[in-house]
Amino acid sequence: MPLFQYQGRKAEGGTVKGRIEAPSEDAVAERLMGNNIMPVKITALAGKDAGGRLGYLLKSLNQPRSVPLVELVFFSRQMQTLMRAGVPIMQSLGSLQDTTNNLLLRETIGKLAESLDTGSDLASAIKCHPKVFPKLYVSMIQVGETTGNLSEVFGELTRFLDRELETRSKIKAALRYPMFVIVAITIAMFVMNIFVLPRFESIFSRMGATLPIQTIVLMGVSKFFTNYWPLLLTAISAGIFGFRKYVATATGRALWDKYKLRLPVVGTIIFYALISRFANCFAMVGRAGVPIT
Repeated sequence: MPLFQYQGRKAEGGTVKGRIEAPSEDAVAERLMGNNIMPVKITALAGKDAGGRLGYLLKSLNQPRSVPLVELVFFSRQMQTLMRAGVPIMQSLGSLQDTTNNLLLRETIGKLAESLDTGSDLASAIKCHPKVFPKLYVSMIQVGETTGNLSEVFGELTRFLDRELETRSKIKAALRYPMFVIVAITIAMFVMNIFVLPRFESIFSRMGATLPIQTIVLMGVSKFFTNYWPLLLTAISAGIFGFRKYVATATGRALWDKYKLRLPVVGTIIFYALISRFANCFAMVGRAGVPIT
């Protein structure tokens, strides 16, 4: 999004200067007037401030191209507060765009303001950004606009997303120890097969003793690890890549979810978390007046 430098005059008579990202000069002027600032001069910085643009580009490369749930909670809570205070929706979006750290969300808010400026309703504008706003979010906003209770709907979404964030945190906390154990065992297995067992093999060969079948198998696995570790790493990488591609399909996702629910201990945690999420979501949309179908 283009970067503009502006100079304006406040309603009480003071002068203000700064920089702002907006799709056009008209959008900059509209946002300034929404903040009770009369624009005096607006200059596009594209090509004139290479350092600023380079810094912005480097910052954009460091930013994740997704919106964390905590950012969506913050956006919903701020929208509820601003709309409950009677702030116009265009001015609310402008204020949030200036204070949002996530670049994807900031760009999306700017596009929402553009859509509203062209006469679109908020639900239709949000629907154009499925990577940021889930379908449930769109349905709730649509109900809020229809009933005229948009601030209350943002409040419901804030409470729901807060519970969702808490549920995810509990799931991660519950799965942290099993994952730590699995990772530790995997690392120990690699260290044993690559560094420790080959030394025992030379000792056993000098002794000339007859080894049990378990030890022979273990030494064979260690020799395979030592001699063919590039092939093993390639196979593991290809397996992970193929698994992620398969899980990205509808059939693979359904099959993986089916097996996740059957995992010992972990499957039960995931099952009850999903039931809790469904119940909270169903209660919220019911209170908001969304049709049951």
